[in-house]
Amino acid sequence: MAASGDGGAFASAAIEHALAAGDYEMAVDLLEQHGMAMVMQGYAQTVSGWVQALPPEWRAGSPRTELAFAWMHLLRGTYAEAAPYLERTKLVIGGEGAEIPATQAEQVLKAEWLVMRSLHLFMEGKTAESLALAKQALELAPEKDGRVRSLAYWAVASVQQLVAAYTDA
Repeated sequence: MAASGDGGAFASAAIEHALAAGDYEMAVDLLEQHGMAMVMQGYAQTVSGWVQALPPEWRAGSPRTELAFAWMHLLRGTYAEAAPYLERTKLVIGGEGAEIPATQAEQVLKAEWLVMRSLHLFMEGKTAESLALAKQALELAPEKDGRVRSLAYWAVASVQQLVAAYTDA
């Protein structure tokens, strides 16, 4: 069983055991819980290997894992490589214009996707679209989710700085 909290070695061992046992449902669940944190801690190659070990039908249904890989590419500066992950996530969450998700977890997921899509558009020089999505993410992200809200504020400030709206930034 995976450890709660930061995950660490227990999560890694649990994911490896789930994959070895062919328990893909458990592996995906663990990747969704711990994959993002592991990517952010520099274990992107490890997480990538685990995702590649999943059968394709199990990989496609994991929006959290898709977002983890999109973040990995955005943080590495390989923006074009983030696009397929963002597109696959969009298929699951409904994209920019879809209705507000029902649960808080779905709202957080969509808000994070909006931030990432905003940053992707920012890198393409599409400042108006980027700013609109970042603001939409702020509206959607729950007040108590400091991580996603700070990412959304960062995206808003980045766009405003680019267009020389320093006071707003």
